Amino acid sequence: MYLKVAHDTDIVWKRMIGMAKQQGTNVMVYSETGSFMFNRTGNLIGYTSNTVTVKQGGTTYVYGEHGEIKFTK
Repeated sequence: MYLKVAHDTDIVWKRMIGMAKQQGTNVMVYSETGSFMFNRTGNLIGYTSNTVTVKQGGTTYVYGEHGEIKFTK
């Protein structure tokens, strides 16, 4: 499923996160339709339709729908 988002005069279609799961030392992230989106190394803390939270060592990373770092803790 894609979410239509208006940014000023542009329209952006965003893929939403459907599921994140721990596979060994990797966190695998999939869309609502089950398509692979991205993976990151670390321990899965949790996810929403917009973000995935992964702990790696002493740092917690929050990633967006495109695998970009939104912020760290």
